[in-house]
Amino acid sequence: MVEGLRERNKRQKLEAAKKAARQLFARQGFEATTIRQIAERAGIGLGTLYSYVPNKHELLDLIFHEQWSAVEDAAYASLPADVGLVEGLLHVFGAMVDSYAKDPELSKTFLRETLLPTEGGETRRERSRQVLTRLAGLVERARERGEVGQEVDPLAAATNLFGLYLLHLLGWFGGLGNTAEFLERLRLSLELQMRGLRPAKPGSSPRRSRA
Repeated sequence: MVEGLRERNKRQKLEAAKKAARQLFARQGFEATTIRQIAERAGIGLGTLYSYVPNKHELLDLIFHEQWSAVEDAAYASLPADVGLVEGLLHVFGAMVDSYAKDPELSKTFLRETLLPTEGGETRRERSRQVLTRLAGLVERARERGEVGQEVDPLAAATNLFGLYLLHLLGWFGGLGNTAEFLERLRLSLELQMRGLRPAKPGSSPRRSRA
């Protein structure tokens, strides 16, 4: 489909706004940056910018949505087909943390806005759905291999697993060890979670399945 002039103009202006926002966030911090400053630096009208995004929080979401999507796509594309669930999760989560490490301060701001949002976020909600859906896909494949019990709901399990990642990510941002230590602590938590996801042993009491 050929991109129209209006769509191309909007895309170019929005790209300029995201670039300006990232520069200002890095220079003076997220809280000190105003939407007006972003518009001025991007060379577009304030009203025009407001027609694209309602606030700077949505711009932050857009910046990280693109960054995360690219990192996540690469992580899943390089994931070996026969890898176990824990190793697969560590592969994906490790790629995310490596991305955060390239800009820790802005990444910390994004995490805070994600966990304790003040404004925004259709982009954030869409991003969360995307992350959980892909993680649920890993759980589903593990279930097909017999690594996870048939009664396990993939999306519920993905939510638990992602919650463990977020918990350890908070510690990492707080200075609790380096990336290698983060991954080792996360591995222990994921392996503990796997005890509840594995198929029940013959003769044991059946676990309640999801209705």
